Amino acid sequence: MQFAIAQPIPDPAFTNWTSKTYLALNYQEPTGWSVIDSLTAPYNYVGWVFKDSVNPHSLPYDIKLQSKSVLGSTVPAIASSGILNLVSISPFAYKITGGFPVSAKPDSIKGWYKDSMAIAGDTSSIVAFFTKWDVTLNKRDTVAFGAFQIDSVHSTTTTGIWTKFSFAIYSDSTSPATPDTGVIVLYSGKGGTSGFAGTTLWVDDFTSNVGIGEIDPLNGNYEIFPNPTSGNLYIVNNNPFKKNASINLYDELGRIVKTSDLNDNTSVLNVKALPKGIYFYQIIGFNQKIVKTGKFVINN
Repeated sequence: MQFAIAQPIPDPAFTNWTSKTYLALNYQEPTGWSVIDSLTAPYNYVGWVFKDSVNPHSLPYDIKLQSKSVLGSTVPAIASSGILNLVSISPFAYKITGGFPVSAKPDSIKGWYKDSMAIAGDTSSIVAFFTKWDVTLNKRDTVAFGAFQIDSVHSTTTTGIWTKFSFAIYSDSTSPATPDTGVIVLYSGKGGTSGFAGTTLWVDDFTSNVGIGEIDPLNGNYEIFPNPTSGNLYIVNNNPFKKNASINLYDELGRIVKTSDLNDNTSVLNVKALPKGIYFYQIIGFNQKIVKTGKFVINN
């Protein structure tokens, strides 16, 4: 059983917007959110994120995100309930700070979306991170994570109608903790040379729920090591039942960086090509349910 709680996702229906101007360039931000245009305006580029009033899921507006091509490279549209901070303009890179306060970990994030893929191989994503300040280490740690990827399987391009999404939020399996801050990030399109300009995502009416998690205990008996790793990641399946699983790896921005099928005993995942940093994993069972999540560090 689930019930809604008032986790304060800022302006979840994207009702209120603020007009911004940088020199002669104009763009808009939903209240409590930051958008990629705030980072690119000083470089004379805007036009990724829009206040959309054409057929929103609920009046008067939704948020519309559309990828663009800049200097021969595709830059995804990005909006975040945290603060976007520019790291590099070429290649485009950023980090996220801040977020909205929470007093509990929601079990799921829900809302409505529709999309238009420029090319069938492109993707968009809705990602949520929940963090807690570590007073001992004097740093912020991600303690829960969830994501919904919109690809050719989930795309609404053929119908163009609003579709409900829902994705679970799972605690970090190595150190479960109650978060104090949440961040939601919206992406439309891949970046770099693998993305395509014009991929569009509309989102509206976020809600968050607390209830009973849905991890399948019969399918969650996996060991993942070493952590940290500098080369291979080993995934051991100790469960005699319900095998035929797969694993997705995500970077800190919620983008899928690697997927692989898992065998019935020990699987070896080569992560040498991935950059140094923190990564998250989801193990998907035979019934397409997420059965285990967690995070690991690559220190090569």
